Amino acid sequence: MYLLNPAEAYTKLLLASKPRPAMKGKPLPTPEGYRASSNEGISATVKNIASDQNNNPALCVQNLSVEYSSSGFMSQRKTQFKAVDNVSFEVHQHETVGLVGESGCGKTTLGKAILQLIKPSAGKILFNGKDLTGYKEK
Repeated sequence: MYLLNPAEAYTKLLLASKPRPAMKGKPLPTPEGYRASSNEGISATVKNIASDQNNNPALCVQNLSVEYSSSGFMSQRKTQFKAVDNVSFEVHQHETVGLVGESGCGKTTLGKAILQLIKPSAGKILFNGKDLTGYKEK
């Protein structure tokens, strides 16, 4: 899935916010005053540089899930919370990817799992074809 023609105004705004040489000295579009019903003045195009589908992805996230569990003080009941649920995507070399979502939806948790700062509860993370989820902490 590539952002060649985004439908949502907010996505267009985010893509238009990427600095370009032609914009030098001009203010970048910002979400301040953004109205969901307005598409005025927002346009963006993203080219997929790695358009050859035979290229192996640099990063491949497959069915990734991250769960947190907690228990209260002196409580025998354990609570499970799924912060990331069955996420899959690929990033090819030379591609730029933006992860967008509301506060608390799991963006940071997903990033930490990809970087192996936290252990995923399910799924695979392949970097240049090597499964990172199989490595030990060291």
